[in-house]
Amino acid sequence: MRLGYRLASIALRNIFKFLFGLKIYDSKRVPTAGRLLIACNHISKLDSPIVGASIPREVVFAAQKEIFRGFLGVVIRYFNAIPVTRSGFDRSAISILTDKLTEERAVLMFIQGGISRGDEIKIPKPGIGMLSLKTDTDILPVKIMGSEKSERGWREASKLFFRSGAIRIYFGNIIKVDSIENLPKDSKESPRILAELVMSEINSLGKG
Repeated sequence: MRLGYRLASIALRNIFKFLFGLKIYDSKRVPTAGRLLIACNHISKLDSPIVGASIPREVVFAAQKEIFRGFLGVVIRYFNAIPVTRSGFDRSAISILTDKLTEERAVLMFIQGGISRGDEIKIPKPGIGMLSLKTDTDILPVKIMGSEKSERGWREASKLFFRSGAIRIYFGNIIKVDSIENLPKDSKESPRILAELVMSEINSLGKG
């Protein structure tokens, strides 16, 4: 891990712990090396920096290309962000992510695509399944909870500040794709099936 990346992650993590009482569970489940897909739910604009700072290794992630401007663009590029289009199938982004995985990097993906707000439940996009099967990469499910309050106006957002556990992140067990039974690797439906399985694992985290 680059020194600047490490120091920034530590600083952000401590800021989030101070502001939101951030609690991180089972981060030791993150392999320190090797290719890895990290799949997370998406409930607020805060998710990217909070989840990214909570992962104990460098990660590559996708961000909307509209924010790659000026100083912000320079900063997020340093933290391994790659630009993607808002809609449709971005072949360039998929190609870059594929290359990063073949370089034994870790890639963070918010598998629902956009932010799920309120009672809305976005179904997972098949992209993570496609990347996993294409590169033979295992998947680590991650769940963030609590940050959705930041999307509900100031009154709800204020409930996040200085409260222990207002935002929580749970790391699950690695899903070894080769060991999944009854997953047709050569079917067009396989990426969707795998993405739904991962989403189910994410939903099960933080319970009990």
